[in-house]
Amino acid sequence: MTVKVPFLSRVRHFAVENDRVESRLTARLVHLRMRKANQLEIELSAEDEVKIKRRAKFIRDLRKDYVSLRTFRNEDRTPLKNVSKGVTLKGPVTEDEVDVLGAALHDEMPWMQPVTEKIWFDMRRHVQSGGVGIKFSPTLMVGPPGIGKSHLARRLGELSQTPSVVIDVSATTEGFSVVGSQRTWGSSTPGRPVQTILEKGVGNPIVVIDEICKVGIVTSTSGARTSVLDALLGLLDVDCH
Repeated sequence: MTVKVPFLSRVRHFAVENDRVESRLTARLVHLRMRKANQLEIELSAEDEVKIKRRAKFIRDLRKDYVSLRTFRNEDRTPLKNVSKGVTLKGPVTEDEVDVLGAALHDEMPWMQPVTEKIWFDMRRHVQSGGVGIKFSPTLMVGPPGIGKSHLARRLGELSQTPSVVIDVSATTEGFSVVGSQRTWGSSTPGRPVQTILEKGVGNPIVVIDEICKVGIVTSTSGARTSVLDALLGLLDVDCH
């Protein structure tokens, strides 16, 4: 079962931008009148011009609640168009499928039982409440190196056929990799989770923050601060949504 949900619903691709709506409506009406009258030239009446202005205003007003793709860079427009009709949700859709997935994780990594059971029960509650696809509350795994913390997260993605993204904090401490960067930092780019959604067309990827104990803080020359912890706070705190 594949379910599609809206994504970036306020972003729209307008074939005709606001500053060209009136001229396009005028050109279209002239063309139709010329064909109907079988003439090479035709003049619109004052009443026609009023109607065109009223129609153009109506179109512009409808667009006020949306962001036009024209405001994005050319390289950003194609990925956004690819998800304009929504993204899919991957993972189990029934309690039986959740149990199969949870049992497989437990059989492969029985020493991780506290984590696998927590994820298992979270997914069960999600499906029981009518949810679709893999979903569980944020989970912090603490333990010595080599016990399979990152492997468990990646294996969960494989078993549920859900894309996963691993962000290694030991290699990058700034929050850009999680939530992206604004243009005030010299270049703007979406974070890795959003990049994965855009590339795969899947709205619920599994995000793994590896080596979070090594997180640090980065400060720009202008004094702006960024950190993985600050980025995660905005994503995980329900009061921020």
